[in-house]
Amino acid sequence: MDPLNFFLFFVFLRPILTNGEICPVFSCGNVIVDFPFRLPYSPHCCGNPNFNLSCRIGQHNLLDQTIINFPISGDFRVHAIIYSTAKLLITDPCIPKRLLQGFHLSGTPFHPPYPETYIFLNCSSQSNISMVYPGIRFSCLSGINFSIWGIPTIDYNSSSSLSWCVEIAKIMVPLRNPNHRYFIDDIVLTWKQPGGNCSIKKKRFFKRYQICLDFYPGNTHHLDCAVYYCLQCFSLL
Repeated sequence: MDPLNFFLFFVFLRPILTNGEICPVFSCGNVIVDFPFRLPYSPHCCGNPNFNLSCRIGQHNLLDQTIINFPISGDFRVHAIIYSTAKLLITDPCIPKRLLQGFHLSGTPFHPPYPETYIFLNCSSQSNISMVYPGIRFSCLSGINFSIWGIPTIDYNSSSSLSWCVEIAKIMVPLRNPNHRYFIDDIVLTWKQPGGNCSIKKKRFFKRYQICLDFYPGNTHHLDCAVYYCLQCFSLL
């Protein structure tokens, strides 16, 4: 379909596709929910069904909490979404515990931009690994008689003597950035954006149309929604 015919196609079809729907920007607590993310009450064709979020009432009269669910790893609280760089910042009361339980992104559009492998160690309470290695003590996993530590494998030498510690796991940790190897209080993920950034100029719409359709496969929604996604993606709504 040539650009002119396609232009006439979506101009005349658009009222039918949208059925009067608009795609408002929602907020949940301090988190702005915009394309490609969506909430359960977002209009049918707004956002991408692979980016579902939920908004829960916070405890103790706190702000509402934005929650994301991963099919294998369960629920995490969304701390922030940075749309300009496609970054999702999620958190939990004890991120190291969630990582030990297994953090898997299978079946999601997300991946860690800065993965780093760590050795987790169970050490006696009197030990201080930081005297030997640059490590992190996880207070939320530690007890009276033991301490759980994490050491980046790049800094770890298994032949070194740590008789007061036992290795318990080797885990991939999604870092906030490569320079924050000793800060594991949250997880940063990113996602693939159709054709790069969704703020692509309108004049490039036709050239990028197929990329947008590829990003939103028709087997999850009808073609009308695929076209509607494109209109959102290129800021035509």
